[in-house]
Amino acid sequence: MSRIIVLVDMDCFYAQVEQRDQPSLWGKPVGVLQYSANGQSGLIAVSYEARPFGVKRGMTAKQCKELCPDIEICLVPQGEHADKADIQKYRDASSEVFAVLGSVDPRITLERASVDEAFMDCTVYVESRVSGEDREEIINRLLHPSCLPTSFIVDGEEEQEKDNEIDHDIADEDTRNKEKEERKESKRRRKIEEFIEKCRYDDECLKIALAAEFAERLREKVKEKTQFYCSAGVGNNKMMAKLVCAAHKPRKQSFVPPGSEMGVLRRTSITSIRGLGGKLGMALMERFRVNTMGELSSLPIAVLSNEFPTHVDWLKKIMRGEDDEPVKARTVQTSIGVGKNFPGKLAISTTVEARFWLEGLTKELVKRLTDDRVRNRRMAQNIIVHLTTDVSTSKTVRVGAADEKDDRLLEKLWPVMLSMRKGPTEGVWNPPIFNISLSAGRFLDGLPSKENSIVGWMEKRTRELEQMEGSSSKEILSGDAALDEKRRLEREAEGDEREWEGEEVTCMGVPTIVEEDEDCLIVEE
Repeated sequence: MSRIIVLVDMDCFYAQVEQRDQPSLWGKPVGVLQYSANGQSGLIAVSYEARPFGVKRGMTAKQCKELCPDIEICLVPQGEHADKADIQKYRDASSEVFAVLGSVDPRITLERASVDEAFMDCTVYVESRVSGEDREEIINRLLHPSCLPTSFIVDGEEEQEKDNEIDHDIADEDTRNKEKEERKESKRRRKIEEFIEKCRYDDECLKIALAAEFAERLREKVKEKTQFYCSAGVGNNKMMAKLVCAAHKPRKQSFVPPGSEMGVLRRTSITSIRGLGGKLGMALMERFRVNTMGELSSLPIAVLSNEFPTHVDWLKKIMRGEDDEPVKARTVQTSIGVGKNFPGKLAISTTVEARFWLEGLTKELVKRLTDDRVRNRRMAQNIIVHLTTDVSTSKTVRVGAADEKDDRLLEKLWPVMLSMRKGPTEGVWNPPIFNISLSAGRFLDGLPSKENSIVGWMEKRTRELEQMEGSSSKEILSGDAALDEKRRLEREAEGDEREWEGEEVTCMGVPTIVEEDEDCLIVEE
């Protein structure tokens, strides 16, 4: 059975959060800069208004100003612990968006892919509409110019407007640009209408068209409720939906007509495909000297099988535009992580430094777990300690309710981290550490009765003080009274200690720290 998948992607999300916080920044070039104590601070987000000037992520504030003197630089707030950026306000804004996405229709499965991306399986939704609504009424509605105003068809046959199509006798550049935009809009609309006409007799086309209509309305709702703009991609699987989403941005959406998948892939860069953006994609390109999916598809399957036997079945599918990965119902992150990079001369070489940074990261993780406990009423069962030295090594630590306190968790994690040290010399950490990261996962829904009392008291106290003083929940939860009461109740709940597991995973090379399902920001390269 074919599926209908929508990918919603927030347009330069971090910059939009800053623009909403400071409304005067809407429509202006904006860069979001993350602080770094090592002097390598750089942009982590660039608004679309700044991109025509050549401003790119990773640039310093000075470089940005040289290219775009009017750019507004917004700083990511500094965290309380471990010299880390505090991205809580971006997570809060993301929660607003997902609240909207999750409220639209119970027939739609929603998966949180990242802080600013969501997959939505609309198969049941569109099939029920195809079978339950009058087709002629649907077609007439879809053909109305107001129905799909920002939708584009991506079928692999798009052609760039030729320069000789523009009348160069028109001296005024603005007039030429206006004519160019009118031509593009005319072509867009004509392709939409031709596709809708196919929907009269083709159910698969009609399902895609209804999903595109749904995406248009959904994006309007997100804008209405949160002030944020987003783009979307519609296809018959995750891979195609994500791929075409990037074709027309910002504030637009694209969809793939059924049967056009291989045409779209023909000119697509190999590294643009989900699952091929890393080592596997680079290995394919280097081994066969190919750059596009079309070039890769031209290779004999026997050759691929000999060189990449464990991946050949999957490669055959994606070269045909097929992707079986399901949309998994998930609106919160499956893991919560914090991390810190120590590049070059900043690498950690002593146990004193290692414990200092572990303590800071532990405090930051506990802060985030406490917030997650209040929001989502769940508790982590595992924490993964990850170090990058000359190799990457991870160990898993089992934790319980009583461990989610700064000092207690630190004393549990430190022996595990020490066991990963190779050098025999006391006080020296050899080989040096280039990255420390902690990731909490295997969340268990629900809280012990005493934990429920903590959370309930926090929520009640928050509501009371917000009514009296208009204070934010973040301010309430950090108050001395809240902390004192929390500590008192937690002391009563202690006793669920578990020993850490000796499981160890070692691999060569530098790991990818930021995973799609891990809400963890590490950009200090």
